[in-house]
Amino acid sequence: MANKKPELVFKQFAHALGDGDLNFLCSRLHYRYQDDFAEALNYLDTLKMDENESNPASYFLSNAKNYDEFDNIGDMLTYFLLKEYDKRGFRAEQLV
Repeated sequence: MANKKPELVFKQFAHALGDGDLNFLCSRLHYRYQDDFAEALNYLDTLKMDENESNPASYFLSNAKNYDEFDNIGDMLTYFLLKEYDKRGFRAEQLV
């Protein structure tokens, strides 16, 4: 995964999420009130793509070299999750 572009990995990751997981993450990442980003990160850590591998979002976020890179990766992840959310017919403006 280290040699894959995060954009492609995040797009595939967002597509593979179930509606419940996608809704939870988008509800935390769209507005980012108070602890929302921290809650989303904790939730990401609980998601497994298979038995032996953590999800790619956690991989890229944990390997960020500095805060700017971490923030950019978080923004990129948010973009692809919200794009998938919209693609499934949900409206980000309705997130609570």
